[in-house]
Amino acid sequence: MKNLILSLVVGLVTSLSANAATQVHGAGSSFIAPLLTKWISEFSKTDAEVQINYQSVGSGAGVRQFSQKTVDFGASDAFITDEQAKEVPAKVAHIPVAMGAVVVTYNLSDLAKPLQLDGNTLAEIFLGNVKVWNDARIAKLNPGVQLPAQPILVTHRSDGSGTTAIFTEYLSKVSPAWKDKVGAATSVKWPSGLGGKGNEGVRLRNLLCWQVAPWPRGLVAGKSRF
Repeated sequence: MKNLILSLVVGLVTSLSANAATQVHGAGSSFIAPLLTKWISEFSKTDAEVQINYQSVGSGAGVRQFSQKTVDFGASDAFITDEQAKEVPAKVAHIPVAMGAVVVTYNLSDLAKPLQLDGNTLAEIFLGNVKVWNDARIAKLNPGVQLPAQPILVTHRSDGSGTTAIFTEYLSKVSPAWKDKVGAATSVKWPSGLGGKGNEGVRLRNLLCWQVAPWPRGLVAGKSRF
C-alpha cells in the first residue's frame, strides 16, 4: 500500500490578547500531540505569561470541542468539512502544521523477506475475510515465503480519528466491498479487530497482544511522523 501523506490542520476560534492571564486551550489529534508538547515546552521558555494546554483526545473530539467553542484551537488530521465549519460561531482557518503518513505495520518473526500486501487483500483482512497469515491470498503475494498458520489479530482506532478517516478513504478507493460495507469517515464500525483510543491506545493494544500471544501475529493501521 502506498503511504498516504496528510497535513494536520489547526483552526483558531478566538483572538487572543497578550497579557499576564492569557491561557490558550486546544484539543484534538493524538498524532500531533508529541510534537505539540515539544513546541509548547519550547514556547513557554520564551513567554511564560502565555499558558498553553493541549489535550490529546483524537481528531473527532477536537473538531467537536472546537465547534462548541470550548477550546481555542482544534487539531485534526482530517479537514473540517464545509458543513462542520458552518456550525462554528466564528471564521475557521486551516493552518497546516505537520505532515505524516498512514501506514500498516505487522509483527511476524522469521520471515525470509518483508511481507507484501496489496490494497484489496489489506481490505479483506480488515473486513475479517482473511483471518490467517497463510491465507491463499497472502501466500500468492509472497511466493516462497513460509507463512505461519496462525490467526491475524487486527488493531485499529476506536475513537473519532483523522487516521481512521485517511485509512478508510484509502480502503474505499481500492476495495468496492469496503466502500459498500464500511465506507470512509473519522469513525466507522470496524468489521474486525480490537480498538484502542488514540494512537497511544492502539500502541498499548499492540504491546499487550504481542506480549501475551504465543506467536507474533499483529497487524495495525497507524501513522508515522516526519
